[in-house]
Amino acid sequence: MCGRFALFSSMDAIKNYYKELVIKGKIEPNYNIVPSMIVPIVIKSFKGYRLFNLKWGFVPYWSDKKGFINIRAETINTKNSFKYALKIDAA
Repeated sequence: MCGRFALFSSMDAIKNYYKELVIKGKIEPNYNIVPSMIVPIVIKSFKGYRLFNLKWGFVPYWSDKKGFINIRAETINTKNSFKYALKIDAA
């Protein structure tokens, strides 16, 4: 998985793609986006598509470092990094 990406789409292009987009953030072009940066994210909900500015990656509450972006589903429940973020109910 990559650790960087670029955002170069205009707000008009994104509005055109998502016809009923509710905007709760802003979009600014950036050609060097890395984990822990705030990025615009489109989320589909029962009310339609919404654009929010969110932090990219997972940063545990105890860490002062940049977040994780490559998390393996098969080992997530065995890692201390995710102990408090992931509650597994083994019923």
